[in-house]
Amino acid sequence: MIEFGYLIDRDTSLATISWAQVSAALLRYDCFLGDVYFRINDIDLSMRWGWIPVLDFAISMKHVVQELRRDKSASFDFTDSDLRINFVEQGGRIRISAEYSEEIAEVMQRDFEEAVKRFAEAVSKDIEKRHPELLRNEYYLDAIHV
Repeated sequence: MIEFGYLIDRDTSLATISWAQVSAALLRYDCFLGDVYFRINDIDLSMRWGWIPVLDFAISMKHVVQELRRDKSASFDFTDSDLRINFVEQGGRIRISAEYSEEIAEVMQRDFEEAVKRFAEAVSKDIEKRHPELLRNEYYLDAIHV
């Protein structure tokens, strides 16, 4: 079983922001910071650090799915750290390891893809509810609806 979750501690540290026009870099790396919960069966690869850019993680996981289909391997590099999560596809299964954990998880590729889709949809619905102006932001619409 794959479980993704999140907690957004703060939308942004900026005093004022135009959600319809916020840049890609600010949107991905400076907005929606918090924790990401990532469990696979009994293995906990969660990132409870308070500074994870949640939207960026959701978008990046969608890119990981695409890379795995194409290249059979992918990784997620943390923005403010030299840590990484690695993903390798072998025979319809995804092997997941994180540099901040000694544990290695393995899941069916289709289950991983479905979990990523549900996670990205939950994040997008949440932040769109908080800031409906995002629906006028071209970058956001292109990035989240990959």
